[in-house]
This record gives sequence, C-alpha cells and structure tokens, in this order.
Amino acid sequence: WRFHVLAGDARSDLAGRIAAWMRTSEGATESQVESTCKKLVRSPVVVVLAQAGTPDDPMRDLEDYAACSAAAQNLLLAATAEGLVSKWSTGKLATMPPAFEYFGMEPHDRIVGYIYLAHPPEGTAEQRAERGPTVIDWHGFED
Repeated sequence: WRFHVLAGDARSDLAGRIAAWMRTSEGATESQVESTCKKLVRSPVVVVLAQAGTPDDPMRDLEDYAACSAAAQNLLLAATAEGLVSKWSTGKLATMPPAFEYFGMEPHDRIVGYIYLAHPPEGTAEQRAERGPTVIDWHGFED
C-alpha cells in the first residue's frame, strides 16, 4: 500500500489538475468540475490510499487489495479513537489519470480510497452525544 497525505495547498493543486483534465479530456461542465473537485478540499486532510498492482499475479493482486482495504478500516478506527470524523470514498476520483500522475502511479495500480479526516463539529462532547451515534454533521462531506 501507499499512503499519500494531502493537506493545505496540495489539495487545491490536485483539484486544479483534475479540473483541467475534466474540462479538456472529458468535456465536463463547470458544475461537474466543481462537484468533483470540491471533494478534495472539503476536509483539512485527505489521505489517498493506493495499491501497487501486480497484474501478473491475480491472487496476490486480490490479497493486496484486501490488505489495503483493511488498512483503510484501521485508519478510520484510529481516526475515531483520536476524536476525528472520517469518511472513506472512491467514485470517479479513484480512476482519474491526473491523480495517478500526481502520485506517480502506474496504470496497473489502484486508488483504494480517499479518506477525509477532520475535527468533529463544534459543540461539547455532551451536545454531540445527545444527537446520537448515527448522526454526524459532515460539514460539506456530501457526495
């Protein structure tokens, strides 16, 4: 696995590269570009988890994908233990060539997920607990 941590201007830099590619290669509308690229800047830290692919060994490739998925889950659990909110997402961003280029990935590699990390919403722990465990204010984490 490969963990690429984006924070600060790195998030906007990748978003800009993806926006340019979407406009020129995909003929995307500005609404589509905005919808896709805002995901990269919606949290202070984005961890991009990638798998180094092994196309010549399909069983190992599958095992490595499973290991990366387990690593993602462990990261989510660790973030929760540290008091952070997190979200694991894939979607179109996981297959876009500018992301592969940005991270120095090969065509047979795979982005397993974008993991968004942030501090929880304002309020005391008691106020957040009153909302219940199934309610999280994502503050811009909509898909």
